[in-house]
Amino acid sequence: MHKGSIEWTDIQFFIAVARSHSARSVAEDLGVSHSTVSRRIDALEERLQARLFYRNSKGYQLTEDGEAMLGYAKSAEQYLDAAQKHLQGGSHRLSGEIRVTMPDVVAAHLVIPHLNEFTNAYPQINVQLLVTSQVLSLEKHEADVALRILPKGAEIPERFIARKLTNLPSCCYGSPAYIAESLPEHGRWLGWSSEDGKVNWAQNTPYPDLPYQHQISHGLIQLEAVRSGLGLARLPCFLADGINGVIRLPGAEPSSLHDLWLVSTPEHRNVLRFKVFREFIVSLFRRLEDKLEGKLAG
Repeated sequence: MHKGSIEWTDIQFFIAVARSHSARSVAEDLGVSHSTVSRRIDALEERLQARLFYRNSKGYQLTEDGEAMLGYAKSAEQYLDAAQKHLQGGSHRLSGEIRVTMPDVVAAHLVIPHLNEFTNAYPQINVQLLVTSQVLSLEKHEADVALRILPKGAEIPERFIARKLTNLPSCCYGSPAYIAESLPEHGRWLGWSSEDGKVNWAQNTPYPDLPYQHQISHGLIQLEAVRSGLGLARLPCFLADGINGVIRLPGAEPSSLHDLWLVSTPEHRNVLRFKVFREFIVSLFRRLEDKLEGKLAG
């Protein structure tokens, strides 16, 4: 065989000519010139270093090598057709896996209590929850769908499909004993990351000058740290309100510094299992929005 890959387009021309025995007929069917068909067949024979057709008054007649090549070409055509049908069908099946990444507080308090609704409706879809404070890459296929807490005004690249789900009101919290015994002289703020001191979200609280000490990136762990008396923290209201041993810092007003976004990639836009999951999440947070906003009065 001549070095160089065979172009699938040449194989398609070969199959068409083998079936019709006429380059002119194939040219008319495909809307190309007769010379284009002849040139494609010549190019294929050159690559294969084999004569595939006898050209005579009866048109194009397969040689022995042509008969053998036709068998291989038909098999390739069937496999590619089957692959196309399988992959296109997968886009319309309500089954398969969805890898969803989200922070622990969103998973534990907002999604998990309602996920059985989705499972009951779509029992053949397997949801893999990737619960982490790290930002997993959708572009590197580390996850398929992401629920992300982002600062107000954050811009999401246009290459993603993104939808704001809700505001996330937050407030400052501490344990009753810590607030009574440590403030104002010995109090501290617990941070989410090393950037908290630069942002200084405590500046509009009754204790803007308290130092930041310790960083805890997981919301559920930070809640436990507050309850244990390790310090004060700014926490989502849906997470901390109503929790035994945790109260709002007197004089602190809740506000929305962050939003919750649903993010996915365009390649999953029309895949049915991803579509119904996105619709479920949007519907869920539409129902939860009143609850989230209502926490502000607590």
